[in-house]
Amino acid sequence: MNSLDLQRQPSDCSDRQEQVEISGYNAFSAGGKQPSNGIWVGHDRTDRSHCINDSLHLWSVDLDRDAAALAKLVLLLSRAERQRASKFLRTNDRNRFIVRRAMLRTILARYLRTEPRDVRFQTGEFGKPSLSDSHRNNLTFNVSRSEHMALVALARSTDVGVDLERVRPLPDLELLIRNSLSDAERCRIQSLSGSLRFEHFYRYWTCKEACLKALAVGLNREPYTVEISWSDAGSDCRAELKDRNSGTPNLTVRSFVPFHGYVAATATTRECTQQKFFAI
Repeated sequence: MNSLDLQRQPSDCSDRQEQVEISGYNAFSAGGKQPSNGIWVGHDRTDRSHCINDSLHLWSVDLDRDAAALAKLVLLLSRAERQRASKFLRTNDRNRFIVRRAMLRTILARYLRTEPRDVRFQTGEFGKPSLSDSHRNNLTFNVSRSEHMALVALARSTDVGVDLERVRPLPDLELLIRNSLSDAERCRIQSLSGSLRFEHFYRYWTCKEACLKALAVGLNREPYTVEISWSDAGSDCRAELKDRNSGTPNLTVRSFVPFHGYVAATATTRECTQQKFFAI
């Protein structure tokens, strides 16, 4: 669960909430086009999406699948994943977990040239998953989900973080601003009004979350300790870590609109030449 979700209503109520639209700022393609307009590239067995090189690859996953698809996808999971799925109380949450894990395995298997069930994982000190050392591969990944959509980010030889949020009303916006933004960020956002203030908070939040996930610290570090400053281009930004340890790497961060009603950000410890987008 994304940390912002912990401070909002449960996701099973979200479909009944009002959806807030945000302006299209530096989306994946010019004009803020949506997936149906060709941003996301469908994949098949003949494509070369697994050729990642120095790019950052982003895969879009719709987590709502029919019963027939679920019956096939659950077969891709490990015994531990199936046991974890069985512990969800809500059917919707359980099904989305199954799809997310099965699709992650399917995507990673393309790059590893193996079968989805043969993908092995390990967990870092603060719970960030990664590929098992047994794969002997420099492929890194990170996953974020919000309601029925998920993003999977993949790169090579760099730590990567991704955060995805559906844009919804935040009754406690002022409290979130006080608790998660740095002094400089609060000054910048307080000068804005109306929807701009709302938009910029989501941009700040997703960038911070992506940075913390790239550093594999997650909720063990407060969001206000990551300060975001925007470039003139609007989508690329710089992340500065307060009280930074000498060993903490610089981060390359990008904010974007992946599809209608959502905002997302990626962060890497090495600059990638470009971002490429796929759907599954």
